[in-house]
Order: sequence, then structure tokens, then C-alpha cells
Amino acid sequence: MHNAIQPKPWDKVCLAILPGLWITVWQSEIFNQFPREIGSAILVVIALGVIRINLVTERRLAAWSLPALGGLLWAGWEWLRWLINTRSLWVPWYFRFHARFGPLYARLGGIDPVLPVWFVFLAVLILGTYLSYKKSGLRVSWSGWGVLGLSGLVFVAWGRFIFPAHWLSAGIALSLLLLLASVAWGFPLSKREGLAAGLLVIVCQPVAFDMLLFNFLHIIRVYAYDSPDNMRLRLTLFVLSILPFLCFLVIIPIGVLRSRSRQSQQWWLLLASLITLTSMIVVRSLTLQGTPNAFSLDDLIRYGLGTLQLWLPILFMTVSYLHSLGAPQVSVTHLEHTPEPVSSK
Repeated sequence: MHNAIQPKPWDKVCLAILPGLWITVWQSEIFNQFPREIGSAILVVIALGVIRINLVTERRLAAWSLPALGGLLWAGWEWLRWLINTRSLWVPWYFRFHARFGPLYARLGGIDPVLPVWFVFLAVLILGTYLSYKKSGLRVSWSGWGVLGLSGLVFVAWGRFIFPAHWLSAGIALSLLLLLASVAWGFPLSKREGLAAGLLVIVCQPVAFDMLLFNFLHIIRVYAYDSPDNMRLRLTLFVLSILPFLCFLVIIPIGVLRSRSRQSQQWWLLLASLITLTSMIVVRSLTLQGTPNAFSLDDLIRYGLGTLQLWLPILFMTVSYLHSLGAPQVSVTHLEHTPEPVSSK
């Protein structure tokens, strides 16, 4: 397996990070008064423009356009949150669902009855992806299955010990399924783009993070607004509001696309993502020291398991893609037309 790879040219890298730069500016606390609907619309225009340039120039999806897909995903997530907050649109339907499946809800020990709708939807997508690419010779290694099993254990531990009353809430399940689905969807692209196809998992991280730790900045935002003269709180809120977008949609894509070896891409995918997730937890804990919301052992376990749940799919992706790239490709036509050995007399 050849280790050296050709880095992407800077013009394509700049196009790749354009949606991420806009999200970073738009989501920062400096632009907190900017209308979110207009921000989402501008993001969709930028992302679709990058994808169109990719398809026109290369006539197929390339790794450098994957951050634009992440921008579209975030815009869709913003729209979904707006729909959820508009209670008049979904609350009547939700209560009708509860009234119909209330006994099942009680017997399942707190599983949200709306969750199976999302669960079946994503499960169908994952199953369809698996069946579509099964004939391509894509296989998961034993180490990949081990990482996948560990991710499942973390998922169960998070739900049972952090949220025992609603141990399988929609945010927990959807965040994990989104990341695992992105690993499956990136498999065919990895045969052509290598580890750079892993950017599809990376750009899904901000949405998965927001699904899993939905109130991550709420306490800091409350303290910052109650103490407008506290510059430390304001600076921390600014940094944490842009850090996931800046790292996952700008810095890591630049590192992966400009890498000259697969080892370098592995470091960017695995180490940079882990540092990003861990640093956000550390900054939040240091900021809340000395307040009633200071980090406790339960918070440490909660955010530690959350970090693992977000990072293990990246490890699973890296192990699986490397196994796929290193597996020998057997040609069926070659086997059918192999001449019989001629014995020498």
C-alpha cells in the first residue's frame, strides 16, 4: 500500500472551507443578532455553489466538496430545530402519538415513542447503503468490528447511567446513527479518495455534538449575559461557540486535504478531532469553576462518555477505510481466464 499521496491544490482547499468559514462567523456570539433564517439561506447558497463547481469541474463527487455537504447538513439541522421550537406545528401530532402508543412507551422503560420513527428512517438508510455496496468487496475488519462494539457499549452506558428515565432519547440515538451512517456513505468514495473520504464523518460532528450535548453552552451564556462586564466569560463563550465549526469544517479539512501521506491524514482525523472535543470540555469545566454549576464527577462521566461516543465513529472510519485500501483486489475476469499451468516434459 503506497503511503505517499498528492495534496489537493489550494484553490480547491479554499473552496472546501468556504462554507465552514461562513458558519464560523455566523454562529459566533458577535453575530448573535443576525437572523438565523438569513444565515441558513446564505449557507445553503454557498454550499450548493461549491458542490456545483465540484460536479462541473470533476463530474463526480470529490473529497474537497464534503465540507459543503456538512454545511448543508447544519442548515437542515437549523431548520429542524426551528420546526421543533414552533410548537404549534408538532405538539398536536406528538400528543396524538403519545395517546396511541402510551402503554408501549411505559413498557419500554422510557423510550420516547417518536424515536422509532427516526430510528427506522436511519436504519433503512444504513441498510440500503450496506446492500448497495456489498457487491463492491467492501468489508469491515475485525478491529473495525471491535471499535463498533465498543461504540455500542458507550452508547448503552451513556443512556442507562446518564439518562435512566429516558435512556434512549432521540438525540443520543440520532447522533450515533448519523456518524455511523456517514461512515457507510463514505465507503465508496474511500476507494477513490482514500482517507480524505473520512471528511464526511468529520463534517457531521458539529450536528452530532449539538444533538448529544444540546445544552452545552446554555449555562455559560446565562452567566455571560448576567455579567456583561466579565470579559473572561464573554471570551469563553465566543471561543466555544466557534470552536467546533472552526476545527471540524475548516482546520481539519485543510490538514487532511493538504497532507502528503496517509499517516498525516490519520493524525489529522484522529488526534485533531479528539483534541477539539476534549478541549471544549476542559474549557467549559475551567470556566464554571467556583460557580454552583462547577464540574462534578457525574459531569465528568457524562462528558467523557459523550466525547467517546462522538470520537469512536471517527476511529471506526479510519480503521475500516485503511483496511479497505490495503485489501487486495481480486479480479473475477482474471480468475476466469487464467490459463492452466503447462507442465514441462
